[in-house]
Amino acid sequence: MLKIEGEIMAKKAKPAGTGRKKKETPNLADYQAEISERAKEIYAERTAKNEPGDAMSDWLEAEKQISKKHKF
Repeated sequence: MLKIEGEIMAKKAKPAGTGRKKKETPNLADYQAEISERAKEIYAERTAKNEPGDAMSDWLEAEKQISKKHKF
């Protein structure tokens, strides 16, 4: 509340969402491409270390990491 020369005035309400950044959500094709690239990186890291695994586990790990990155 504001007080001006003995009168009380209500504050103006701010529009909802003011000052917040809108979270950018990638489209499906970009999201899948990002997962694919990360899965390839995981594969390269895994094979360089001679660790066991397969394409499905690489993809699922990439999907988990990218989902966390985008907070899905």
